[in-house]
Amino acid sequence: MGLAESPPALDHSRQLLEEISGAEMKLDMGLVRDILLWVETEQVTAIASITNIPLEGRSHEEIAYHVAIMERDNLIEAGLNRVGGNSPGSVHLLYNISSLTMQGHGLLDMIREKSGLQRAREIAGKAGSASLAAIYKALEGEAIERIMAFLGGK
Repeated sequence: MGLAESPPALDHSRQLLEEISGAEMKLDMGLVRDILLWVETEQVTAIASITNIPLEGRSHEEIAYHVAIMERDNLIEAGLNRVGGNSPGSVHLLYNISSLTMQGHGLLDMIREKSGLQRAREIAGKAGSASLAAIYKALEGEAIERIMAFLGGK
């Protein structure tokens, strides 16, 4: 596979996101954090999968949209399936989460505390529709700068 080519799973995620994006959904870092925490807590075995995340005040559509973004940006391992008609409002997304990725664990560690979540929201606000991967890289860069400063610039 060449550098310009995308893996089939990534293309699948992008296509599904385009099909359900008619719902005017926006990236919600609080919801990303809640999903990561829920998967970390509820994933009790390596072979179990999560097909429903019941978060109070959140619709299945909101959660599924964020699961698709998180899968696209390599924060979770998940299967995604499109169900429904051809118009954006009639398309529904079913998900099957198998695990957090190392990057997902890393992002969760950075946004677990409210101060880290607030910083992620600030970055997302400035970056607009940046991917979660870009937000992760920005947070990771800031963490590295703090470590280097702590170590005296070494």
